[in-house]
Amino acid sequence: MREKQWATFPITWNYSIWNAGDYMNLDDLFVKAEFRGKKLREALMKEAKNLCQSRNIYLIRWEAQKDNAEAIRFYERLGSKVKIKGIFRGEL
Repeated sequence: MREKQWATFPITWNYSIWNAGDYMNLDDLFVKAEFRGKKLREALMKEAKNLCQSRNIYLIRWEAQKDNAEAIRFYERLGSKVKIKGIFRGEL
């Protein structure tokens, strides 16, 4: 996990059988309220892209709540597309 005083940026590297390759999973990109509006989200996403390129990985995957309109607009501004896929969990 990558942590900074002003943000969290936890990542894991995974393999997709559907895409036959590795990908980055970004879990909870978060910038503290007092640091928002300084283009830090953009900088973190650029860092994610650079990390992937350094490993010859072409896919970053993350989730956003469907009612988080601000996050969705941000990701769409970056050129990202929503892929609808059901998420299942089994509580034990």
